[in-house]
Amino acid sequence: MTKSVEFKINQATAQDIFIHLQSADLYFTPPLSQRVDLKKYSQKIILHASRFEAWVDQRLIGLMAIYDGDTAYITNVSVLADWQKSGVSLCLLHQCIDFLRQKKTLAVDLEVSKLNSIAISFYEKNFFREISSTEHTMIMRLNIGENQ
Repeated sequence: MTKSVEFKINQATAQDIFIHLQSADLYFTPPLSQRVDLKKYSQKIILHASRFEAWVDQRLIGLMAIYDGDTAYITNVSVLADWQKSGVSLCLLHQCIDFLRQKKTLAVDLEVSKLNSIAISFYEKNFFREISSTEHTMIMRLNIGENQ
């Protein structure tokens, strides 16, 4: 990619997020639209999540959304196909972790499909560890402040 990525926090509208999630839908395992109503989910993210965003030419190409708490929860990580494997996810994750450290958050959890080996590998490389699982998903945790 020759265009530069601009990283922002909490700038997207619900419509920006909805369009992004529609474009990224098939890259979720299973597709996100099979699990949630994308329009309602976009609104929920706007109302309740801190958002780390990657933009190119006023288009949201990457999104990480978290719910804050003593243990934060990553509810969404998505990068459009043309930008996957370009480091966008890693930059978003680093911004998220820095934000959580500043808030003195203890840990951050996420849920991932056991079929999504690419995502699992990404999280493991970034020091997330499985803490529980169901038949189809696992919960992974990163203890904030460790692995610096």
